[in-house]
Amino acid sequence: MEFENTEKNDDNSQMKKIMYKGKEKIIPIKNPDPTKCELYIIKKKRYCHFDKYKGSNYCVYHREEKDEYLICPYDPKHRILKDKYKAHLKVCNTLLNEKNMEKEEWFVKNYNRAKPNKNYPIPNDEELNKIYEQKFENLPISEFEHYIQVILDSYEISKKLYISYIKENDLENYVNKNLNINIKNKEIFYTISGININSESDLKHTEQRQHLEKHSIQNEALSDLVFKSGLMEKNSENTIVVEFGAGKGGLSEEINKENDDKAIYILLERAGVRFKKENKNQKDHSIRYKTDIINFNLNYIDNIDKITKEEKQKKLLEEKGYNIVGIAKHICGCAFDLSLTSIFNYKHQERIKGLVMATCCHHICRVELLNHLYYYMDILKMNVKEIIFLFKATSWLFSHGENRKIRQEKNDKNEDEKENKDDDTDDELKKNRNEINNIFTKRNIDRKYIGIIAKYIIDIGRCKCLIDRGFRKVLYLKYCSNAITTENNVILCMKR
Repeated sequence: MEFENTEKNDDNSQMKKIMYKGKEKIIPIKNPDPTKCELYIIKKKRYCHFDKYKGSNYCVYHREEKDEYLICPYDPKHRILKDKYKAHLKVCNTLLNEKNMEKEEWFVKNYNRAKPNKNYPIPNDEELNKIYEQKFENLPISEFEHYIQVILDSYEISKKLYISYIKENDLENYVNKNLNINIKNKEIFYTISGININSESDLKHTEQRQHLEKHSIQNEALSDLVFKSGLMEKNSENTIVVEFGAGKGGLSEEINKENDDKAIYILLERAGVRFKKENKNQKDHSIRYKTDIINFNLNYIDNIDKITKEEKQKKLLEEKGYNIVGIAKHICGCAFDLSLTSIFNYKHQERIKGLVMATCCHHICRVELLNHLYYYMDILKMNVKEIIFLFKATSWLFSHGENRKIRQEKNDKNEDEKENKDDDTDDELKKNRNEINNIFTKRNIDRKYIGIIAKYIIDIGRCKCLIDRGFRKVLYLKYCSNAITTENNVILCMKR
């Protein structure tokens, strides 16, 4: 809790001295009313007016700051008072839901977690978490500069690797001839990503648009890509579409508009979602599984009786066979890697037609969930710390210095925020930040550029993984303008 200067109260209550922002402050020792919260808010020159919470010296709002809380082992979002911890563990909703899931045929604990590889050892979870928790400004300058150089070098290697693949397979010509036809919306286009990242269009940020309009355009672009690439034909009856990280199911809904309720849609989403799209139009053709992708066994969908109730469709799928198409829009970080593992773990690879999956939130990728550590360690010559720094650096695309200046200008208008600026009195930390800024200035680059090439490196690694697994025409595309979303890259690939 923050404090301001104050004067002695007129009622001559006892006072005490505290140090705040390097200055001595005088505040009352205790609340005159013993039934009230004992947190003194000097900005308001008084104690909190709320009643004490049962068993605490503080009110329901301030007890969190003073009482001892523990984190639930089943869900880190749950913070429980120490005296209620044991009782919570028996009734935790996350635990009960998982126990119910374990009874399902499709549930296999950690089925899609990458298997450890002796050739590419990584630290245990505890050591990894320590590395993830390190802050950029706390790193020695020489180490920070080394990581920046590693990212710049890795970008050149991955760029050269991917461009040579594009040229060998004449894929740029394929994109222009087959994908960029009959597009009415000017915000939608398909172009190979990462060839010239310095271009203004790559670094331009999202414009203010209506939320629904932006999602609608993205769904339209990705759906269009599914059909133009030949992964699905309109009115195709023998296709099972698996949407990873489905959310409300907007992408499946858009594809279904062109498919006219012919395909089957499997939607995987671990969060509870309201206003599900499939409830309106495709209820008989969609099945939603509330689960984490890591625990879903994709082989379950071979049980045709479990995924469709229509006898005609069952007969068609059993006689003619079926194709599986994986889709995703803005699937976050490691969920993308788990989705790839899910596809790789499917036993009948001949049924996999291909994938159209838009990437997002690379900063929450996890080393222990990667199937392609060889890309980082053998091709890019990176170690675990450098890989984690790469993941974290992707956030600079959105939280670069320019954005911070805008936020700071807004904060300066607020008197309380002005006081908070004085908190940053650590000369060593300030010096470190200045030296970090000098690194970017010296190289004539900014954080935003590092953020976008870090994303590129990660996604090319995924492309490399797909190529090595037998997928062809593996394309890393920009599918709409930055005015719609800055997360506008998609990986398109075909198995056959």
